[in-house]
Amino acid sequence: MCDLVPSDPDQPAFVVPTRGHKVKPLTTSMLEKAFARAIASIGLQAGSVTLHDLRRGGYTMAFQAGVPRELRQMHGDWRSDADYVYLSTTLRDRLQVPAALRNFVLAHGLYE
Repeated sequence: MCDLVPSDPDQPAFVVPTRGHKVKPLTTSMLEKAFARAIASIGLQAGSVTLHDLRRGGYTMAFQAGVPRELRQMHGDWRSDADYVYLSTTLRDRLQVPAALRNFVLAHGLYE
């Protein structure tokens, strides 16, 4: 990629080529518009999926993959408990809690 769009070390990390072999910074707005066009091109309603949804989905996928919370927080640059807002759990995920408690009770004879 660096060979395709070469730039000076003092330039922003993400740039796009322009006319005349120049580059300009890739902005959030440019990225959002390109993503919206891609979503529309596959037949989904404009605005139905956003870049922010990728953040939420990535966090949930990392949770489901067993990535420790500390690493998920670091990857998403969260310094508070705000990362919990991004976690979408399934019913299967939530049912792991009572199942684990049941197994613990049975394994330790905590029932009468």
